Amino acid sequence: AWRSTPMSLDVALYNSIFNILGKMSQWQDCLAGLQEMPLLRLRPNQISYVAAMTACSRGSHWAQACDLLKMMAAHTTPPNVISHNAALNALSSAKLWQRCLEMMESLEITWDSVSYCTTIGACGNAGNWQVVLLLLEQMR
Repeated sequence: AWRSTPMSLDVALYNSIFNILGKMSQWQDCLAGLQEMPLLRLRPNQISYVAAMTACSRGSHWAQACDLLKMMAAHTTPPNVISHNAALNALSSAKLWQRCLEMMESLEITWDSVSYCTTIGACGNAGNWQVVLLLLEQMR
C-alpha cells in the first residue's frame, strides 16, 4: 500500500519505511522494497540493509538476515561492523550461539563491544559460561 502513494521516493524515505516495517515485523515488505529500489534507480545503502536485517531478525527469520549480509557485497555495498552486528543479533535471537561464534571467528574485521555483547549474550543464554569467559578475555 505504501508504494502506491504518489511522492518522490528516495533512499532516505525507503530507509525510514524499512525501520517502521521492521518495528511491525513486516520483513517481507522490507525485502520487496530492497528488490524494488534498483528498479527505481535507487541504490540501497548500509542503512537500508541493516533496517531490513533488523526486520528479519524481529520476524524470527535469521537466515534471510544472513542472506542480506551476503547480498550487500554483491550489490556494491560492502558490509561493515554494524551490518555484521545486525546479522549477529538475528542469530542470537534465534538462539544460534554457535553461528555467532563462527561468524566472529571467520571474519577478519574489527569487532566492537556490540558484537561481543551480542555473542556473549547468546552464549550465556545457552549456558556456555566457558565461552563467555573466553570472549570476555578477547575483549580486553
